[in-house]
Amino acid sequence: MSSSEVFNRVQLPLLLSWLPTQPRGVSLTFRSHRTLCCGPVPRPRQDRRMGSGTSVNLRAGALWECPCSLSAICSQITSVLWSKRRWDACVCVVVLGLRQPTSGGAFVCGAFSLVVTDLACMDTELMEASFLEVNGNRLAFVAPTGDASVVLIHGIPTHSYLWRHVTPTLVAAGLPAIAVDLLGYGRSDKPVGVDLGIAAQARTLATALRLMNWRSGLIVGHDIGGGVAQLLAVAHPDLVRGLVLVDTIAYDSFPEPGIARLKEPVWDSILGAPDFDLSKGLTKGFMRGMVNSERVTPELIAAYERPFQGVEGRLAYLRAARALRTDELASQMEAVEHLEIPALIVWGSEDPFQPRRYGERLAKAMRNARFDLITGASHFLPEDAPELLAQRIVNFAKTHRNQ
Repeated sequence: MSSSEVFNRVQLPLLLSWLPTQPRGVSLTFRSHRTLCCGPVPRPRQDRRMGSGTSVNLRAGALWECPCSLSAICSQITSVLWSKRRWDACVCVVVLGLRQPTSGGAFVCGAFSLVVTDLACMDTELMEASFLEVNGNRLAFVAPTGDASVVLIHGIPTHSYLWRHVTPTLVAAGLPAIAVDLLGYGRSDKPVGVDLGIAAQARTLATALRLMNWRSGLIVGHDIGGGVAQLLAVAHPDLVRGLVLVDTIAYDSFPEPGIARLKEPVWDSILGAPDFDLSKGLTKGFMRGMVNSERVTPELIAAYERPFQGVEGRLAYLRAARALRTDELASQMEAVEHLEIPALIVWGSEDPFQPRRYGERLAKAMRNARFDLITGASHFLPEDAPELLAQRIVNFAKTHRNQ
């Protein structure tokens, strides 16, 4: 039976994702929530029990027709994991009936979420971006096919790739999310002479959400994305039912010194030099902003450098950094403090960029907020402790679902 025949015959076939020795001959690609398969389908083996007395035989790279009903399978989805074991391949899997993957072991996964691809695609290009034109500029975002209940906003110098380890857990918990690329970042346009400050970003995002027919929901923001989220809640309360602010800017906490210095004119010639290596600066920043430094890999840095590659890309980064103005948020903090919506303020205990006291102050001042500290993690929480952060978001969303 060919792989295409299997996909045509069953609603939710099971796939066993790869072991570290996954053959390169099997190629599966995630595009617009369709999973395409090519290559051989090995004879299944290696028994894995799925619970409820159902046993399924699986093998690395295998495609297998599951005897379970679709509802039984879905009820056993416990988490979605992004796993990367080699520099030349990566995989996104939905784990069925396995609470923890075995070391070097296999995963049972839903066909709709399996990705095996070359490293060249190891960024949000694993999922096709959609684009909206807002005020003449294209805004990129990755969204589910149906209605979303969460919007994820990155900070600087990241983009929607930041959330790749967080969104699967949200989806598994029934919280499909839209991950946006702010204007000037990621795959969004990087215009010259356009305001890229957080107030303008909040206005742009509000317009984009209305064009998407977003009804309201949970807004999650990291770093300056948290500032955008705060301004969005103040100016467009109908779009926001709750806030999760992750190591966010607040009051006069930004731009932090490393970003603020980029306003000096000398940086035009430094970043404009053809041989300037932005990856070195990014590596230094992520090493400083993550406790789990083993996660700061060459491919991680490459993914964040890619939108700012070349002289034009680096100058675009400079424009984005220079657009950050303290007063845009500081002048609105009284209104933020008076927001009635529930808010969760999450902080990495070792954050060197956004001091914890700002988060504690904001949580104390807001009317319906809670501060949550994640120990052993730093500023880039979605990279440093994605599983813990994702579970905090899920728990918060469930607690306030009916508010």
